[in-house]
Amino acid sequence: MKDKIREVIKLYFEGNRRSWFRSICFTLATLIVAAGVLSQCHRSQNILETVSIGQQGVESASDAATPVFGGVPHSQRPLHVLHNIGYWVGYDEARRDPAWVGFRVRGSSIHPSLPRPAFEVDARTEARVRPDDFLHSGYDCGHMAPNYAIGSRLGANAQHETFLLSNICPQRPSLNRGLWKRIESRESGPLSSERPWSESLGEVSILVGPIFAVEDAVLPSGVEVPHAFYRIVVSSGANAIRVLAFIVPNSNEVGSSAPELFLVSVDEVETETGLDFMPDIAQPLQEELESAVATALWP
Repeated sequence: MKDKIREVIKLYFEGNRRSWFRSICFTLATLIVAAGVLSQCHRSQNILETVSIGQQGVESASDAATPVFGGVPHSQRPLHVLHNIGYWVGYDEARRDPAWVGFRVRGSSIHPSLPRPAFEVDARTEARVRPDDFLHSGYDCGHMAPNYAIGSRLGANAQHETFLLSNICPQRPSLNRGLWKRIESRESGPLSSERPWSESLGEVSILVGPIFAVEDAVLPSGVEVPHAFYRIVVSSGANAIRVLAFIVPNSNEVGSSAPELFLVSVDEVETETGLDFMPDIAQPLQEELESAVATALWP
């Protein structure tokens, strides 16, 4: 009889333990599901806030986190896309030049006085362009993603990557040190007497690169020399999207010229380069943005 009683008590406690264990598991599962639902709601709210620009749904939250505004440009030529801390590159191995470079500049300078690194081979490329390839060529190593804009916002490691030669094109000295530098300073500082757009507008997104002609010069190393450069600057704040697009000849003669003289449409840049910019933006809005020609620089 005592043995029977012990068996009943044992079964009772084992049943209670199983019931208690099932209860704990159910409670934990409920908490996990609830946390997931709350997280998804928060993420959805963030996405809604991000894509409401101009009531058009310009960029998703994930797109806005990349350096390339409106999506990676489509190309008629094979390009090697390289990701860096502060910018992305569509690299043309055959021409040994970047075809496009995309980056964003936000706010004001945080690291204004970083030392200038040396130019370096980008080991990710097949071309393996070297600093010596530009020696005695009559051309500067022209940055596409600017040293100052990237380094002053994102720090020394990001700045260092702008000196990879996958970010460099042969550029006439007076252009590189004159007109080109003045446009860069309007975007990010520090040389312009006006407040840079990255500060006054909060953020600007830039797409930049070379334009080639059929009979462009080629350096002895095989690096093709562009006959011009394009620059597309996008402001997408304050519920409005604005675009400035430039085509600038690769010439010493334009070094002292005003940037306003070289304003064009994005459509013209696409015709000259064979690239399709901002492909992820809805077609009607894309057509509107890309067909317009600005008449003046932003204040």
